[in-house]
Amino acid sequence: SDTAINLESQSSGRIPKGAKAVHYTAYGKCATAEKWISISKSTSDYGSFVYSQVASKLLGWGDFVSCDSNGNIAVRRNDTFSEVTIKVDAVTLR
Repeated sequence: SDTAINLESQSSGRIPKGAKAVHYTAYGKCATAEKWISISKSTSDYGSFVYSQVASKLLGWGDFVSCDSNGNIAVRRNDTFSEVTIKVDAVTLR
């Protein structure tokens, strides 16, 4: 399901509460072609998208994404993605 990610908690405090934006690298795969996964500042927004153009192949992508006022990001998708990993490479503070 679509979910918010508390970056402060998930990073054991290395990403501070209230971060403005993050640069991430992400990986994942979908068993179905032509499905999407998005990383954004909330589950009601659409952010950086990547599409599964070939079924069951590992995708890799990265981008800057704004955080919500608490410094969290969210993942949305229109199908099940597996092996999803998100690594934050850089943080912009407020």
